[in-house]
Amino acid sequence: MATPRSRAEVAVYFTQHGYAVVYQDCRGRYRSEGRFIKYLSEAEDGYDTLCWLMQQSWCNGRIGTFGLSYAAHTQAALGCLDPPVSPRSFSTAAGFRTLIAAASAMAAPLI
Repeated sequence: MATPRSRAEVAVYFTQHGYAVVYQDCRGRYRSEGRFIKYLSEAEDGYDTLCWLMQQSWCNGRIGTFGLSYAAHTQAALGCLDPPVSPRSFSTAAGFRTLIAAASAMAAPLI
């Protein structure tokens, strides 16, 4: 079984293989400003970050995302907005019951 890695260790691995690494925290979490409300702003925030990345001189347009659990949900949300570039994503999500409960509470349809 693999040993869990810190964000810094993961970044070192990918940069050593020629990738730039950008971490984005959800709004209102960790080092991100604003107020965290589960499932509310992840799609738009991810879309804005993707557009910002595309404008950087070091970005070649090939973008990958990865995440586990809630971070996997944020990737799925980003994909729903038809971003200007389709990132390659690796995600493993659990807890869809929580997503369904939140959508039901907001009377939002799940498509």
